[in-house]
Amino acid sequence: MAKNHFVCGLVPARGGSQGLPGKNLKLLHGKPLIAYIIRAALAAKVLDAVYVSTDSEEIAGVAQRYGARAIIHPAKLSTSTAPTFGVVQNAVKVFRKEGQCPDVVVVMRATSPLCSPTDIDQAVRLLLKRPKADSVISVVKSDVHPYRVLRINRKGELEHFDKRSTEKNFPQRRQSLSDVYIRNGAIYATRTHIIEKGSLWGKHGLPFVMPKERSVNVNDAVDFLFAEALTR
Repeated sequence: MAKNHFVCGLVPARGGSQGLPGKNLKLLHGKPLIAYIIRAALAAKVLDAVYVSTDSEEIAGVAQRYGARAIIHPAKLSTSTAPTFGVVQNAVKVFRKEGQCPDVVVVMRATSPLCSPTDIDQAVRLLLKRPKADSVISVVKSDVHPYRVLRINRKGELEHFDKRSTEKNFPQRRQSLSDVYIRNGAIYATRTHIIEKGSLWGKHGLPFVMPKERSVNVNDAVDFLFAEALTR
């Protein structure tokens, strides 16, 4: 237990997937994709328990085989249009019902096979060291600055998504633009009471910056190829 705090790891994993069918169980170098984050979570020092919440009995069986505990959540929480946050809220209700509600829930994605035990430990310890923080979210430096993001308007013409863009007339040097970050989907360490209030990060979230090589988020076949190359 991390400094007298009860910390639970939670891996949401639905049976279906539009971008890459069956991705959570797709074999990556002979092991199901979900096995990588389960192993990282079990090896982390700060987690007191590791759960996989799923609508699939098959995924639940695989999760248990690799050492995680399983929660079978209602199928309505795993439709293609349902936000994953509903699964997180449901898990907290299960924890409370069982009388084992954690102080912190660490949501980790099966689609982040490069996330390491050290990443998990450092993210949680950062949250525990900052009592006023609601959450710690893993991020990676973005290769795309918001000023360079375009959209196609109703006329079929390109326009800048951010009207403040400094690239209205010509490209700027990449080095002249400020650093920006995006969530890499690997770690969301959140105080449980914030989740119960309806948010995965609250108003006071801290960044945990991860390197690009550990920030692969497997959503389609191309992402899977990257993950294969980086886990050899």
